[in-house]
Amino acid sequence: MIIGRVPYEDCWNELITQGFSAEEIARSGILNHGSAKFVGEDLVSFVIKDERGRPVGFVSRSLSTGGPKYLNSAESVIYHKKEVLLGLDVALRQGQAKTKGLYIVEGPGDLAALHRIGIHNAAAVCGTAFGAQHLALLKSLGIKQVYFCFDWDTAGVTAIQKILFNEIKFAPGLSCYVVSPPDGDVKDPSEFCSAIS
Repeated sequence: MIIGRVPYEDCWNELITQGFSAEEIARSGILNHGSAKFVGEDLVSFVIKDERGRPVGFVSRSLSTGGPKYLNSAESVIYHKKEVLLGLDVALRQGQAKTKGLYIVEGPGDLAALHRIGIHNAAAVCGTAFGAQHLALLKSLGIKQVYFCFDWDTAGVTAIQKILFNEIKFAPGLSCYVVSPPDGDVKDPSEFCSAIS
């Protein structure tokens, strides 16, 4: 899932080696959108895959100060943020998403932290709100329980409320739960995982 810090030119050259033309790479938006690059030595990049494990984009964490913290691949023919969850392929293959449910977190940092402590039945939203299309996807895959484990701050609580009041109605038969914050001053799942590992 994490490819780490990879020079942009190396990714470009690998795609050329795989038979893609420079025009196809540029048009796809897979490596950059305008001046925003999704891979590079100043980024930690995560490969976004669909539920079958096919790469569809990147979400990258900037290591530099200033600018956005995370950069997401632009929407494309193969990548639709409202239809993809980061790590869902891993949750289906290695986790117990169909038998024990799926944890939904806000981003790649929280997802990586859960994987680090051995929790693989988890997935993260990719630069968009969790919505009806995500719920429909999970239902179609046979996932019956969803545990929302968003950041335990005002923004996280607001996001959960929107899901509970606006989206759950689109998924009858799917049981949805909210993970309460642990005791102490912990702001998100990543911080909690660091504290217990």
